[in-house]
Amino acid sequence: MSDAAAVVEAIRFERAMARYDSARTASPDDAESHLQYATLASYFMLFAEAASAWERALELEPEDSAAWDGYLFALRGAGIFETDRRYSEKLLQVLPEALRSASRRPDIYDSAQGAAEALGSLEAYGGILTERHAANPDDEVLRHHIGRLRIALVDLEGGDRSQALKDSIEAALDELASRHAQHQRDAEVEASILYRLAAGYDILGRAAEAELWLERLESAPGRGVLADGLRYWRLAIEFQNQLRSSDDAAPGGGASGGGARDEDAQSRRPWRLGGAEE
Repeated sequence: MSDAAAVVEAIRFERAMARYDSARTASPDDAESHLQYATLASYFMLFAEAASAWERALELEPEDSAAWDGYLFALRGAGIFETDRRYSEKLLQVLPEALRSASRRPDIYDSAQGAAEALGSLEAYGGILTERHAANPDDEVLRHHIGRLRIALVDLEGGDRSQALKDSIEAALDELASRHAQHQRDAEVEASILYRLAAGYDILGRAAEAELWLERLESAPGRGVLADGLRYWRLAIEFQNQLRSSDDAAPGGGASGGGARDEDAQSRRPWRLGGAEE
């Protein structure tokens, strides 16, 4: 972007922020005005400001699952960019309430696990998930992220337990897949089950099965935002691999670097937050 274009963009941003800020000042009890300001602030990575606006929106609309998603995303971002652990502590503090309204939004778990890792509090995060699972044992999205956390914990320990746990999770997924493979229509399978299969096979590195179940999830009614992150990552990784292949083919080319999936809050832009649960 040229210097002139950057100046124009900055002016447009300042005007938009001022407009939304005026709207929420004029109507402090209008949740939508706070949501709009928070979304724009997150887009421009003003995460502390965004978190404050999301918090006010949730005071007015406490069951808005997309707002919870945005709030935890902003808290995670503020913790990173402000280098202030209090934002991560706040995230874990509000997580139980967020899960009551938004447990089917996978990005919430990305934000929460990233914050827990930064604090060295993965066990505490696991306690929150376990408590929620006791209250809602049929939540397949939550079940997947409990398994993902267990893998992260044993990977920190090293040794043989990591592979044993992955084998156990793989066996459970294979059994679940066999029970639902005979259904010809995805309307016959609950979307959260399709998500668990797609996401579970993904973390185990079984790409073909992950793609199969992701395609079924994308066709399923009531999927909400469950497929969005999975498809995003598959496209992003495919794009990175293509760039690497191009670099390797070029004279003197080498790996372009940075291929690993980054699960911090900043890995995806908040324009994806708006999808409501179906």
